[in-house]
Amino acid sequence: SFDGASFNSSNNASVVWFCQEHIPVYIREDAVIPMLARVPEDSEAPYGEMELVVHLAARIEEKVYDVDRAYQFMAEYMEDGTVMVDTDLPVGRILLCMAHRPAAVTVNGRAASIEEGSAVYMVMCKEEM
Repeated sequence: SFDGASFNSSNNASVVWFCQEHIPVYIREDAVIPMLARVPEDSEAPYGEMELVVHLAARIEEKVYDVDRAYQFMAEYMEDGTVMVDTDLPVGRILLCMAHRPAAVTVNGRAASIEEGSAVYMVMCKEEM
């Protein structure tokens, strides 16, 4: 199960604790932090599967750079409470920090499952085998 918690600060940033390691992460509002799901054996290799920490209030549109290319990331909190994510990053899961539970999440046009953990919601981007 997912063990997550978040605490808001006065400057629209959050400290998010996630995973069983309880690693504190400081993230500003409408920002994304891409993290590797596992450390690659070759530091020059392209990114493997990513885990994204996202603090979404309205809309995020960013580029994430790798050694030899740039990836696109876009996330938007829609008026109906749905979160829409579009990215060409190889994403396995998203840790979504929001004030309210999203009504639904779509990743690249496909519905994604949501697991709740305090104010952090884990979004599974791939079907579990």
